[in-house]
Amino acid sequence: MNKIAMVVVATAALMFGWAIAAVFFAIPLWLLWTGLGFGREYFDFLPDAYLEPDFLDVVGLLLIVSILKTAILPQPVAEGK
Repeated sequence: MNKIAMVVVATAALMFGWAIAAVFFAIPLWLLWTGLGFGREYFDFLPDAYLEPDFLDVVGLLLIVSILKTAILPQPVAEGK
């Protein structure tokens, strides 16, 4: 497998992993924040847009945080032979 194909496969795997992790972490976070009212109860000083975000806003926020974390704190990659 050439290097370009390996980069494409690795990038696709990372994006798929980010999407799955964001959705499965976003569901409980969104339910706690909006459904149970943790946002309004503990963070009432925030604007309304942050107190009741849409579900896809939470998914996008978690994806951005994950991507930035990966960009700022990259993990070392083992070189295969």
